[in-house]
Amino acid sequence: MKHSVILEYKRCRGCTTCIKNCPTEAVRVRSGKATILNERCIDCGKCIQVCPHKAVKSVSDSLDKLEQYKYRVALPDPALYGQFQHLDDIDIVLNGLLEIGFQKVFETAKAAEILSDYARHAISSGEPRVMPQVSSACPTIMRLIRMRFPKLIPNIAATVTPVELAAILARREAEAEACRRRRSGSFPSCPAPPRCRRPTALRDSRSRCWTAPSPFGTSTCACWAP
Repeated sequence: MKHSVILEYKRCRGCTTCIKNCPTEAVRVRSGKATILNERCIDCGKCIQVCPHKAVKSVSDSLDKLEQYKYRVALPDPALYGQFQHLDDIDIVLNGLLEIGFQKVFETAKAAEILSDYARHAISSGEPRVMPQVSSACPTIMRLIRMRFPKLIPNIAATVTPVELAAILARREAEAEACRRRRSGSFPSCPAPPRCRRPTALRDSRSRCWTAPSPFGTSTCACWAP
């Protein structure tokens, strides 16, 4: 698995701050420098937050990849708006996404509301299920459960994630509006770290994913289908 958290060894002082804060013990110090164990890293970004020497950073692909698609849909995550202090109107962010090259914006929150309603109805229906239910929305939490708390795997809700559903709905809207091109893209935008980082593809096998930096200081995770 390719991770989005990397170390700048020239900056690392081997202070062990990252080791003390890593939730999966994915960091070791060898020869005076920190090393990330790929098989244990869940891309939570905690090491980026706590490193006093700024030796850990996130990586992503270039926004130039947007140019490969004639019709681009941005899927902003609600957490994106929290990156801005004193933001009085989220339309400022949404319009900004349009200005940097997207033709359409579909908020992930809409999909999250649909999934929340589904979860409430499913639980109240009385159908047998393992309780409590854990949302599958965050890939980092899913990796943490697999790594540290495997007994909770049966508790994970068997639903697609909000960003997956948002991409599906956004594509349907584009098709309904006769806006679909030969290659169309849906691009969820969320803070980095930790939420969207090199996520798994949509459950449609035709889809693929990558991440790219945003002018807003976030990462844009792009999922598209040919």
